[in-house]
Amino acid sequence: MNAEQKARSIVPFHKTVGGRGQLAVCNWLRGKKVGDVRSAGYYCAWDFYVNDLRVEVKTARYSRKTWKVNIHRHGKLKEDVDVYIVRLEGCPLFKAAIHLVIPAPLGTKTLQITPRSLITVWAQYFNAVENLRPKAIAQTI
Repeated sequence: MNAEQKARSIVPFHKTVGGRGQLAVCNWLRGKKVGDVRSAGYYCAWDFYVNDLRVEVKTARYSRKTWKVNIHRHGKLKEDVDVYIVRLEGCPLFKAAIHLVIPAPLGTKTLQITPRSLITVWAQYFNAVENLRPKAIAQTI
């Protein structure tokens, strides 16, 4: 593969599932008026700063009756963030994506979310932008 072919084969970040998810979450947060939303650097371990909290965005598509979300990076669990925002796309019965705002640490490498667990386990985190306020994080620890 020559340099030109290699350059054409690289997918721009904003066209990947994760890149589109980050952009959509950033717009969603700004629409919710949660406060100061700033993008972290490219080489940073998290994606955004929201009110000086470190936020990691995870995007998953509905497939085979479940969403699978990888929290780890290259098989290693290093949770140096304050909050995870999990964007669930392709939800049956909803046209829009679902956002779960979950305080860290989770203590697991992957999450497997089914429609039933979404209602029974994860419902408390559904659009929970109050978890993006520093007071809310301090109360959960």
